[in-house]
Amino acid sequence: MNQHKILKIAIVMIVGALLWRMNPLARKSFTSTKSGQRVMQLRPLTISATSSNLNSGFAPKTVSASSPVSSTSPVPSPSSAKGHDLQPDEIFCRALQADTGIPMTGKLKIVPYGYDVDEDDSPGFVLIVQSSDCPAGLSSKVKMDLHGRVKQLIDCRNTTKEELATASGAQGNVYEVAPTTGNYPLAISGDGYFVMDCPEGLILSRSGNFKKDGNQLTQKSCHALAKDGTPFVLDGELDDEGCTPTGNCIARANPEGKSVRILDNSSFLATQDPFQNLAQYSKIFVGSLENLDDPAWGPTGPHWERLSEYTPPVHCPEYH
Repeated sequence: MNQHKILKIAIVMIVGALLWRMNPLARKSFTSTKSGQRVMQLRPLTISATSSNLNSGFAPKTVSASSPVSSTSPVPSPSSAKGHDLQPDEIFCRALQADTGIPMTGKLKIVPYGYDVDEDDSPGFVLIVQSSDCPAGLSSKVKMDLHGRVKQLIDCRNTTKEELATASGAQGNVYEVAPTTGNYPLAISGDGYFVMDCPEGLILSRSGNFKKDGNQLTQKSCHALAKDGTPFVLDGELDDEGCTPTGNCIARANPEGKSVRILDNSSFLATQDPFQNLAQYSKIFVGSLENLDDPAWGPTGPHWERLSEYTPPVHCPEYH
């Protein structure tokens, strides 16, 4: 293994250790397309600074009509419990028993995942649920620890698509791409979206499929911006912070629901100044791209039309 690969592995693992303390994350490995070396890639990594993101470890079950749910004997939640061990039915039942008020009946689709550490060093889970009782195109989100404390709650009846999109995104796997003349591919590992100046306004995008235009980076008719809001100048090789040796840093900003409009499954149009919320917990991989074509979900949340209906268990144990 050459020094470049060793350094790359070290960077990913250090970033992972830091972000693990900041957010409920789950891990998934990916394979470098060049070397075949297994590298630890975090999934999900924070795309919204104020929320947790998705994990592909739990796929909704393919089932038929829903069934009533009732409680039976108590099941203890030991202090040694790990969030990543939680199964979809347990996550659903725990959220149901929390009596959050979000719609959890009717025809359901869910995206559940567990985490081991949150901001209070507690294990817990996130459940994103779409119910037939929700307005069309909207879903709910609940984040809880295993002590039953609700850390975040979004009710589908009192939210917007933009709020959900900025709170429910998922990090795609990062993969290396072969260099070609004029291309300068970049991948974000962590939070934030590239900020680009486009004819229609400022666009925040996870896509790093840039091309070189002199010493600037472009995507179609858009130009990448620096952290100070000026056109980004590529006057040297980027480091993992997205900065050149002279201190020019490519901007990454976190979208907020009230300040953006969804454009597609990986980008937003900014309606307010995005430089007020620059990303703090991300790394840049040069010569790599993020997979933005996951069939189940992506940076702006689950693709509900591709997920199967979920049937809750007939009986839910009582969790402490």
